[in-house]
Amino acid sequence: MVEKKTGLDWVLDILNTALLILIGLACLYPFWYVVCASFSDANEFLRHDFVLLLKPLKFSLEAYQYCITDRILVGYRNTLFYVVAGTAISMFLTFLGNIDDHVYYVFQRWYHCHLPVGTAAPHD
Repeated sequence: MVEKKTGLDWVLDILNTALLILIGLACLYPFWYVVCASFSDANEFLRHDFVLLLKPLKFSLEAYQYCITDRILVGYRNTLFYVVAGTAISMFLTFLGNIDDHVYYVFQRWYHCHLPVGTAAPHD
């Protein structure tokens, strides 16, 4: 059964929508600020008063030209090294932490399978 909305329901719906739009804009604005700052001229950006930045100041791709040099290859090389070395070290330490349990399990299975006939298995 569908109920009709009262005047208060309409007012609350409008207030909720407006509040959620404001919260959404407040969450998205920092990302927009960074995008505008990255496309702005560095000197112009440093001279502005840091209040609101709705569009790039004196459009420039200088920041991106600076990033796309040999420095980015060094960054990727370091990242790959950290990933490979960190994964190898983590796997090795995990292996060392579990080796005792694994050896005990294998020995316990072998011991129970190779008991002489007529003997009872010791209790833990």
